[in-house]
Amino acid sequence: MAAPFKILINNPCNEKWLSMQGDQSGRFCSSCQKSVTDFTRFSDSDLKLWFAKNENTGCGRFNPDQINRLINTKSSLSLLRLKPGLIAASLLAFLSFPKLANAVNKSHHTYQTDAKKFRVDKKVLPSEKKLITIKGRVIDSDENLPLAGGSVRVKGTTIATVADKEGNFELKVDKNDFKNNLVLEFTAVGFESRSFKVNLKKTETITVTLRMKYAILGGFGVIKTPNLLHRITSMLNC
Repeated sequence: MAAPFKILINNPCNEKWLSMQGDQSGRFCSSCQKSVTDFTRFSDSDLKLWFAKNENTGCGRFNPDQINRLINTKSSLSLLRLKPGLIAASLLAFLSFPKLANAVNKSHHTYQTDAKKFRVDKKVLPSEKKLITIKGRVIDSDENLPLAGGSVRVKGTTIATVADKEGNFELKVDKNDFKNNLVLEFTAVGFESRSFKVNLKKTETITVTLRMKYAILGGFGVIKTPNLLHRITSMLNC
């Protein structure tokens, strides 16, 4: 179990990300002659796994909300360890109530009622839905790359979806609920939100670009701050 940690950047780099050459890690900075890893799309779990396998110093590109805060991803207990205990406890609880157990095996009588005795009102069917599909793609405006996981929502409704790994999305809406236009709201972690007006008379695929809020470049350091559970675990392993 990895200890909670903080990512610090004491001296941010002034080099421009897009002016750097691409490499396997992200980009190569000619100023400091180092590879710069792009962490901007990493979740807390991704960061935890990366720093567990790599050094705690280097150069990186981060979102502002990724640095100077405690990153602590709680690891849940394995279901394989919990299942036998849960099954045994459930069985014991069931058998401890004999009346309840016997009741399960009892059959219940069913009765048929005369439909003529009851008045059944006919339901008024709603107007036929005119479903249309809105297709599109969400990309990063700086690097022209797909934004996987970006949220797409029809403004003022609960109709929403998430862009796939290629940045593509689809939404089905009832044209009766709107006039000729609707507004889509796009959000993604580390990017500025954006609203986009869609003409429902057209069926063309739309492309929406989102701009990154701003990223911080520089040499980073990681400070681990073990909590009480990690301290106890370390003492037991001594």
